[in-house]
Amino acid sequence: MPHVIPTNGRAPIPLDIACRSKRDQGRVYLKAWSEVDKFSVVLREADEPGCDFMAFKVLNEEVLVQLEKDLVDYGVEVEQVPAEELKDCGRRVRFTVPSGHAFELFADKLYTGKWGLASVNPEAWPRGLRGMKAVRFDHCLFYGPELAATYDIFVNILGFDLAEQVLDPEGTRVAQFLTVSMKEHDVAFIHHEEKGKFHHASFYLESWEGVLRAADLIRKCCSRPHSGRTGVPAAPAPDPVRSGAR
Repeated sequence: MPHVIPTNGRAPIPLDIACRSKRDQGRVYLKAWSEVDKFSVVLREADEPGCDFMAFKVLNEEVLVQLEKDLVDYGVEVEQVPAEELKDCGRRVRFTVPSGHAFELFADKLYTGKWGLASVNPEAWPRGLRGMKAVRFDHCLFYGPELAATYDIFVNILGFDLAEQVLDPEGTRVAQFLTVSMKEHDVAFIHHEEKGKFHHASFYLESWEGVLRAADLIRKCCSRPHSGRTGVPAAPAPDPVRSGAR
């Protein structure tokens, strides 16, 4: 399960409505109700919005060791992050892709089960859900340059597949949507001259009605405008004022 650290002091308002959290050393650990690991999102307060890193969970320690070796052999510089640097999470391997974004791989995290459901004869969904009722973390969209080199790392080393793309009139890829699961995409990149820009993190809801209700809650909590629907048919164009940071 990927997790992301958005660095926006206001972000905990809507997310805390949707998920359950635990604070630790200034961090807020969050999970949606269907997620079985202890957390999928970590927030910390900062002066401006952004994303420290996005991480993907691998099958086991053996796979983590092999992917780390593959990254190094490919010429990617890696950094070791010790276990428990994030509470109840095992060691992580961090690397930065050519678009300027940091990613991590890890194999172990404390299993706590789905929130509000018994491990034996569970109900279909937990009682007492509040707010946006997010089911799970879904994906992130990043802005940056060097999409082709970033694509090579995700596809040739990490095993992602290209789900969708946008080509300019010269045939250059200017947007790429990558998947490593059954989802439409797990991570996406749109070309932008400045490196390391974060556009959004997305959460899965069970219905279109749920999305509309979540939008109403966001409007009540936050006054800042948002970009609307996403995906290739309506992928948001780079904002020269905010430089893609949401």
